[in-house]
Amino acid sequence: MKLNSKANRVENSRDIPVECSQYVSDPHNFGQRVERVDFGGEASYVKPRPIFWEYLFFGEESPVSQFFDKPIGLRDSKIEFKELFFRLQFMSDVYLPSGGVVKEIRGLDKAATSPSTLDWYSYGALIGYSYIFGIHDLHLENLKRVGTGLLPIDVETALIDFKLPCETLLYPMPGSTHTKYGVHLLVSSINTLQADALELILKGYIDICELIVDSKDGLIKTLDTALEPATKLPIRMIFRNTKEYLTWIKGGVPQDIVVMVEELAQLKRGDVPYFFRKISSNNLYWYSEVSQVTPIVTSIKKGMICEPNVLLSYAKLVKSKLPTGVLHICQKLMPNNFTGNFQFRDSKIECRKNRITYTNTYGVFAAKRS
Repeated sequence: MKLNSKANRVENSRDIPVECSQYVSDPHNFGQRVERVDFGGEASYVKPRPIFWEYLFFGEESPVSQFFDKPIGLRDSKIEFKELFFRLQFMSDVYLPSGGVVKEIRGLDKAATSPSTLDWYSYGALIGYSYIFGIHDLHLENLKRVGTGLLPIDVETALIDFKLPCETLLYPMPGSTHTKYGVHLLVSSINTLQADALELILKGYIDICELIVDSKDGLIKTLDTALEPATKLPIRMIFRNTKEYLTWIKGGVPQDIVVMVEELAQLKRGDVPYFFRKISSNNLYWYSEVSQVTPIVTSIKKGMICEPNVLLSYAKLVKSKLPTGVLHICQKLMPNNFTGNFQFRDSKIECRKNRITYTNTYGVFAAKRS
């Protein structure tokens, strides 16, 4: 194992003397998989793709973390927002296109059996954070529950301008074939959610959105600088549930399902189809050969990459992301028969039988109740 003496990091993951090895992911790009390795009594994950997105949005040393050093909005809590999100550690260069090494999460507080006040508040904050930064695929298997809430441990998709926060997969998304979303690490069914949990989710969501609004100028500059050497790194685009692909690898694609020729080619070689865009180009690519990147034939506009100044524009944050998220969370996670109000400083949410109204310093927003 080669270590960089300054950063104490693995310079080349292939030089790690593996004592114990286990594949822990599905095959992509000619059979490549995430591999769990043990060396020197420490476990890590060797990922055959860039780890930059985990580093940028959830890494302990991420330059983004400096904007989240404010206390969370729970009374008597001394925890800062950065402690909720920025917990991942790395043992290789995070800009390597070929892959990198992520340390296994250890040393964090164990999660309580039942969701705590912090769990629900942190969950709401994670919805807001991931929605605004366009982080997708945060279903149950890509998260770990720790003492500060849910922590993403596998991030391949970011910088997408989502219409709704459910596109993060932190709670059920209409039309999705997933059955286990991020919320299912806290409860087995969203139908069991109570009003007090919803209130904490909404408070966490509003607090993180307002913090990002206040920090948007610095965030844009920091993201632009961090992304400059990453313009050619892949940002994965996920169009179908992996479980569907695995079923098709074993039994073939059903005749009534239309698939792209690039999907079919990857399925035939036993791979879960993998597509990606780049910051420098919104074309959609795939690996037609081991080292051959090829644009796909079909034009797909879903999942277009956005520049930080677009994602974090003031109008988008206060007129779209903040109110849309509040209203949609209420629509999808509110207990069926609940009516009442939630008050958070300058924000008021009124939940009536057929209508939800959200009032804040930016305006009045309303939606029908689902």
